[in-house]
Amino acid sequence: KSYSINPVFIGTVKYIDYQSEIIHVEENAFLPLLHKRKSFEYEREIRVVITQPSAIFVGATPYKECEKHEGLNVPIDLDCFIEHIYLAPTTKPWIKELLTSIMDKNGINKPLDQSSLDANPII
Repeated sequence: KSYSINPVFIGTVKYIDYQSEIIHVEENAFLPLLHKRKSFEYEREIRVVITQPSAIFVGATPYKECEKHEGLNVPIDLDCFIEHIYLAPTTKPWIKELLTSIMDKNGINKPLDQSSLDANPII
């Protein structure tokens, strides 16, 4: 699904096989930005494309004047967008401690768990 409120375009990322599926750009020019390889399907991502930052943020630099790789800071409430955080099974304890600290600093109060993907099955 996708929604457009000029100059903002919001859509759910579609995960496709780049070798066999076609992105139909004639339907919507933003569709290439809303597709990723099927291997990333676990992310269940949404994307927001801001086409005219200066129309939304006072003092924002128009895109054509931005330097290469320069981004735009968009204030958002991360706690609204995160349901749960999973760490890789091999994540070191110090990384979990660091992430917990970052979450606390930014007001993110969500579960943080080590993934059990490498756990042995119950036999």
